[in-house]
Formats: sequence, C-alpha cells, structure tokens
Amino acid sequence: MPMALTFGKNARQRRSKREQRGMDTPSPLALAAAVLTAPGWVRVGIAAPNERVREEAALALAARIVDTLDAPVVIVPDGQMALPLG
Repeated sequence: MPMALTFGKNARQRRSKREQRGMDTPSPLALAAAVLTAPGWVRVGIAAPNERVREEAALALAARIVDTLDAPVVIVPDGQMALPLG
C-alpha cells in the first residue's frame, strides 16, 4: 500500500530537485517516511544505552527504509484526503 505524505509545496520543490539528480537517488520524503513509520521501539532503540539493542534497532530501521523505498510514495496536496485506489 502506498504511503501518503502531506508536506505542502516543499514536496513539489524536493521532487523537482530529485528529478534533476536522477531517479536512482532516494528522495528525502521517502527516507523521512521510512523513519517516521518505523515501529516505536526502533526509533527509541537507536538511542538505547545497550549496544545490542542499538544494533538490532539499526538493522530494523535499515530494513524498514529498504522496504519503504521499494513501495511507491504518493504525495497528497495540503487539505486533501489520501484515498486508496483499490
């Protein structure tokens, strides 16, 4: 299922910069979506005092980022609801 992000006109500016760099470069919006939609324990675990927990959280976050970058990102204009297509 694609994620919907509402970042306003900045999203359009970032998208156009991404298009200038090429499609192989991940967009900052996609990376931000991956981090913000990661499970809570992953986001908290990155700063844990225990090295093992930090490493597990880092691996889980990396996996989340890879999964998110493979999924399409839908940018929704401000004030508009994101509705599934299917």
